Parts: sequence; C-alpha cells; structure tokens
Amino acid sequence: MNSALLQFLAPPQRNELQRRPFSEQVAALQRGRLLAVALDHAQRQGYRLAPVEQGLWDSLVVTQSASVERDNAVLERLLSTLDARGCPALLLKGAALGRWLYAAPALRPVSDFDLMVAADQRLDAHQALIDLGFISDGYSQHDLISNQARYCDRESGRFVDLHWALHVLPELACRFDFNELMKRSVALQAPSKGRALCRVDALMHAVVHFQAHQPPRNRPAIWLHDLALLVRGLSAVEWADLDRAVRAKRFAGLHAEALLEVQQWFELDLPADLIAQWQQLGRGECSRNLINANQGHVARMRRSLACLPTMQQRLAYLLTCLFPACEWMRGRYAAVTSAQLLRAYVVRWFAGAKESVATPVPATGTFERTSPSRGHR
Repeated sequence: MNSALLQFLAPPQRNELQRRPFSEQVAALQRGRLLAVALDHAQRQGYRLAPVEQGLWDSLVVTQSASVERDNAVLERLLSTLDARGCPALLLKGAALGRWLYAAPALRPVSDFDLMVAADQRLDAHQALIDLGFISDGYSQHDLISNQARYCDRESGRFVDLHWALHVLPELACRFDFNELMKRSVALQAPSKGRALCRVDALMHAVVHFQAHQPPRNRPAIWLHDLALLVRGLSAVEWADLDRAVRAKRFAGLHAEALLEVQQWFELDLPADLIAQWQQLGRGECSRNLINANQGHVARMRRSLACLPTMQQRLAYLLTCLFPACEWMRGRYAAVTSAQLLRAYVVRWFAGAKESVATPVPATGTFERTSPSRGHR
C-alpha cells in the first residue's frame, strides 16, 4: 500500500503496517474501522490514490453513503418520536461523533445506535420504541444492573442500545448526571432532534468506555481516533474544564493512560505537565483498577463495591446484583411460576459463586483489534 495512505498514523503504527503485504494492511485498517479515514486523509493531503485504492474509496463512498442515508431516516423517526413523548434523548458514541466530529458520517462507521434517556423515563422510552415497531427481548428494560436494553428496527434491521446510565459500571455511571449532560449537549444538524454530548463530556465518556471495555483486543482502533479528534479540538477553556472534571470525578489516571495510548497511534500534542499530574493523581484513584483489568461479572462487582463513593450506593448495587428485578429474571430465565422464579435466582447465585472461585486470565491488546462484543449477561 502507498505509504501516503498511512500518514494519519503515528510512526510506530505506520511502520508496523508498512512491513505487511497490501492485503494485510487493508484488512488491518478494516478491522480497526480506519480504512475510510485513511483514504480520506490521503486525499485531503493531496496524494493521488493508486487505482486499487481509488476503487476501495469509491466502493466505501457508495456503501457508506447509502448506509448513512438509511441511518438518518431511522434516527429521525426515533428521536422525533421520543422528543414528542417527552423523552429527550442523547445520541452517543460513533453515531453522534460521526455527525459532528468527522468531516462526514460515512467516515465513522457504526455497528449500532446508542441513545441515553433519563433513568425515570426508561419505560416510557421503551414503549415508544415498541410502538415504532422496534423489536425487544421483552425484559431488558428492567435491567437495573447494566442499565441498558437492545432493540432491533423491523424496517432497517439496525440495532439500538437504549441506556439510562452513561456506563454499565456503577462507579463510573454515578459520576454523570443526565440532566447536566443534556444542559451541556450540542445540537446536531441531522437528525433534526439529535443532540450529542459536548466535547468535554464526549471525551470523558470515550475515555471511560475505552478503558472499561474488556478485553483490550476488543477495542477497535477507531475509538482511539475518536479521542484524537476530540483532544485536537479542545480550546484552552475546554482543557481547563476537562482538568477540573477529571479531578473531581477521580478519572485523572484513566485519562492520562488513554491519551498516552492515543499518542502512540496518532499525532497528538499533549500538555506533558498536565498528563504527569494526572498520572500522579491516578495512583490514588480507585478507577485505576480498570486499566487492563479482567472484567468477569463477580470481579467487576467486587471492584464496583469498593469504588462506589457511599455506603448507600454500595448497598443498593449489591442488592440489585443479588436480587435483580423480578420482571428481568422472569424474562431472562423464562420463569413463569413463583417456583421457577425462585429456582432462577438460585441458579444465578450458584453461577456467581462458581465464577468467584475461577482464576481469571488477563488479555493483552495489539493492532489486531476486532469488533467489540457486548459483554452482556
């Protein structure tokens, strides 16, 4: 592959790819969801694409443009309905970032849509999706552990993840308030009712999502590219806001580690003194345990209990883990009668006890990142 196509990468990653055959370079970029970004960057820098590269670009433009058009139609229908029913939603992750952070949504491929609503409106939002013809498993709207439910659009086949907390880990989620996020959010040009996290909030969400997603090999490289673009656009005021926020939320170490990894992949000018301060702060932060941590359900629960700020939050989370909502248990374990429901709880407790004595096997990550698994129970 023409080395011009790899100029958007930092030297370590660029050199690694340049040693590979053309087909492997393309496959690696595709796995990282970076091929469109690479082709677009080369053209913007004035490089002329080889015929095979031009063919890849033309194919991506046609495919992704059609996909974006369909996605916009789904999001327009979905967000307009939620807003009309008094359930304003935030568009999260790639679907949001592609519509304001990237030059075009087609450059930021997504596997699904992520929406966030207020926790007390989750059932209203669930009903709105069902009325629109989205398919649900019928019980995940009662999941108070992961605080998310998945739906499929009958018309387009697109999946939607509805969240009522910003993260599955309670010690991360409890530090973000939906109403505050909504107040600071930014309007998208399309869809008409679309709103996204502001740059600072989007960066913090991207960092905690990246760091907590296990195993590391399942973190696509496009997530690091998202972070690179978010950081490059920070103003001096936004850097100060970010610094105050990560210190207050005790996420300084997570951000230092994530941004240093981004710098290994993409050209990025970071304030060295601030990053050093964040690293120092991170040594005393409970969230440091998320870095390269095994995320088995029981191990995750133990870490969450240790990291939640108050005893009340710890007790509430423990009770939710031990006694999930009956509606969720009935659906998850097909428990119709009271006896079946009791048996389902016992089966769940036994599985948790069995996992607690298992030996976790840590995983390491490389350039060969694959699409993320949901990691849902």
